[in-house]
Amino acid sequence: MKKQTLFLLILCILSFVGHLFIFPMMPDVVPSHWDLNGEINGYSNKLSTIFIALLPLFMLLLFHFIPRIDPRGENYKKHQKAYDVFCTIMVLFLIVALWISNAAIFGYDIHMEQFVPIGVGIILLVSGNYMPQIRINYTLGIKTPWTLDNEWVWKKTHEMAGIVFCVMGILMILCGFLHTSWMSKVSFAGILLGVAWLELYSYLMFRKWKREHPDR
Repeated sequence: MKKQTLFLLILCILSFVGHLFIFPMMPDVVPSHWDLNGEINGYSNKLSTIFIALLPLFMLLLFHFIPRIDPRGENYKKHQKAYDVFCTIMVLFLIVALWISNAAIFGYDIHMEQFVPIGVGIILLVSGNYMPQIRINYTLGIKTPWTLDNEWVWKKTHEMAGIVFCVMGILMILCGFLHTSWMSKVSFAGILLGVAWLELYSYLMFRKWKREHPDR
């Protein structure tokens, strides 16, 4: 087991054990959902927090086994660093989200309307910096019919995805720091446009490749 995986495993276990320690002190009904303004608009039984506490560990194990079951698993060796960074940031985000949620359960003044977009923005920004490194696979990356069909199209699309993800990440982080109705709309629109553009871009790159290679 790699040192990074071992470190994350220990962190996930410590987080879960810590959650079990405070679990008896929680009220029977706990907040489980917040609206765009950070107001609580959903509640659930405190047993649901056990699942949330186990989620980082579950995701870590899933990330560990994905390269072994992906039909293009051999390509993970070519983008191992990018995959490790993505796994790490996702697991850390889930652990932080758990403890921020726990803090809200115990009455601390938590601004979910800031934490969520900033957290998602950081994930997008970091992922964007590693997108060009990702090689063709069936789990991670921009999976369209055209990228999965052609390695050159995959490469060009993920070079563009690196830029698009960074832009989307910056928009989300700004949304967290400048939390207004119009900024939320701008960031949401930016993500929709970014996803649509990557879909279209992969198709355009596929058409370009076909024009340059008519016999293939």
